[in-house]
Amino acid sequence: MAYLRKSTLNIKASRIFLIPKVLLSPLGLWFGQHVGGGLLSCVTSFAKLATFSLFLFHLMLTAANLAVKKHSLPDLTFMTLVFVRLITTISKIIALDASRKSLRMTIEECFSIKNVPFLLRGHFEEMRKNCSRTPKSLLIPVAWVIFMYSPFWFTSFKTDYPLTIWLPFPEKQFPQFVNYVKKLTSGTLFLMAILNIGTISLFTVMASICKHMLKHMNQVLETLSHPELYQKVNMEPEKLTNDDFYNNKINKTLVYVHKFHLKILGLVACSNRTFSIILMLDVWAMIACHCVLTFSMTRSDLSFESKAAYAFNIIFNNLMFSTACYEAGEVTEESKHIKNRCFGTAWWTFSPDNVYFIKIIGLRSTDAVNYKVGFLNPASLRTMKLPNVFRSEFELLFIQGSIVHT
Repeated sequence: MAYLRKSTLNIKASRIFLIPKVLLSPLGLWFGQHVGGGLLSCVTSFAKLATFSLFLFHLMLTAANLAVKKHSLPDLTFMTLVFVRLITTISKIIALDASRKSLRMTIEECFSIKNVPFLLRGHFEEMRKNCSRTPKSLLIPVAWVIFMYSPFWFTSFKTDYPLTIWLPFPEKQFPQFVNYVKKLTSGTLFLMAILNIGTISLFTVMASICKHMLKHMNQVLETLSHPELYQKVNMEPEKLTNDDFYNNKINKTLVYVHKFHLKILGLVACSNRTFSIILMLDVWAMIACHCVLTFSMTRSDLSFESKAAYAFNIIFNNLMFSTACYEAGEVTEESKHIKNRCFGTAWWTFSPDNVYFIKIIGLRSTDAVNYKVGFLNPASLRTMKLPNVFRSEFELLFIQGSIVHT
């Protein structure tokens, strides 16, 4: 009767979402922050409002600078890049704030797995360990951008970059004040980079969790192809069909799989509602970044710090977006195996009710689970053509760098 024993195995979401939590909490955009009354709610609301106001004010001054003053082509391209990035960042703030409640409820529902059949406890423990390793995979790129990219970014703003915001007086009239404002705008842009990192890391973590949950579901369905795991006595298939004890255990496993599958579909649907538009804006922003940064890398008047900041920006954007698309593609590939696992079970030993149950799960899995980019294209390395884009981009950088130095 060991199968009838239940085990309560909690998954601590705070540890799995550690990196996006650390990045988004100071900005008031973490969905798990306190939203009721009290001091914590006031602090969260103030941080969120201050973040939104800062980026909106920067956006308006940048738009005024582009409309009022005339700029050289390199300065104009850089300001346009900042303008596009500010628009995408403000859109992310609005999307994260609008979906705060749904994200929190979906994550809580997804991790509220209290009763796990004893036979499946080992597979569940494996899934929990895999989920707990997710922050480690994101720690390297996040630490890289903070400790490698930020020094070059801040030092390059001393002389090379143009002032993106509009000032009511000529820049040469108050040079010290202009340098001070440059440093403030550089801090704002770095804060914008932190918000973008937190958003893309949140999507990556949610996709990674969904991947591990699908793997666990496939492992559970695999156990249903081995009747000996559910009935120790060697019996003929006809006798197993009429055996109440055997079919009761099969039914409990199917109920567990059914509830688990609904959690996965709910997690993917919530992610698509929140991040599909964000990913589409990121694609357009990446295209603008790649064009502007590749053009700027060919300028001979830029310092080493500026060129290093440009190079790190290109590499980092590619790395983070590729990681997110890779995890999303893995979710799609894992979901394709569910239908085959359902029809690969020992269904001929099941009772008619259990056969109908496994058919329902299989029919629900006919279409693969996809993360959408703008509700149209599925997010994956293959569909986004990222390897070809990155290879062509670095070839272009190498050719342009060779031309500049000859």
